[in-house]
Parts: sequence; C-alpha cells; structure tokens
Amino acid sequence: MKPRSTAAALAFCVSLVSTPVVSTSFAKEQGNVIRIDLPVVKQLRLTPMQERRLVPVLRAERLQIQAIKNDQSLSKSQQLRRLRAVQNRSNRKLRVILTRSQFRQLQVNRQQRAQLMVMQATKTHGTASRSK
Repeated sequence: MKPRSTAAALAFCVSLVSTPVVSTSFAKEQGNVIRIDLPVVKQLRLTPMQERRLVPVLRAERLQIQAIKNDQSLSKSQQLRRLRAVQNRSNRKLRVILTRSQFRQLQVNRQQRAQLMVMQATKTHGTASRSK
C-alpha cells in the first residue's frame, strides 16, 4: 500500500475517534437519561431513547479504537483492518438504533472529517518531506 493511501485510510479510521458522535466522554448523565451535548448528535435529532441506546455503542467503539491506536505491535495495515472491523461492527448496531436518514447523516459527517484529516495529513507530510 502506498504511503499516501495508507495515510488516507488511517485518517478515515482515525476520524472515527475524533468524530463528535464517537467522543462520548462528553456525555452527561442527567437523572436516568444520558444526554450527549455534541453538534453531530444535535444534527441527527436523536430521541431520548436513541441517545440512551447510542451511548454504550459509541463508548465501546471509542475504547476499541483507542486500544488499536495505542497498540504499537500492529503495522499500519493491521491497524487499518482492525479499525474497519470495529467500524463495521459499530455500524451494524447503529443502523438498528438510527433511522436511515440519521445513519446517512452520520456517515456523511464521518466522511467529511476523514477528508479534512487526509488534507491535514497531506499538508503535514508534505511539509516534513520538504524540510529534509
């Protein structure tokens, strides 16, 4: 795999971690209802029931992604494969919780974040190679 395509693929998967919906550390418990005060969640217009069901899925996804990112024994391609597997498992669960339009909106948001990260990685990678 070429370095740029690997960087692009990793940026896509890393965007999962930085996607506001995935960052459930901002979740606040208010009584028995867990509210997520994040822009993407507000865009999705989740019902309280969807929010309650979504938080454990996103929390588990985030923990798995962090573990993969922190595992130095994995090659970039192994990390990428595992990150995709985590996302696929999460997507199956999210499809059950979200409506079709909400799920599409979530995917669009993730793609936009991935593109931004690829652009940032390209700028950083390009600048680093010029300075040598």
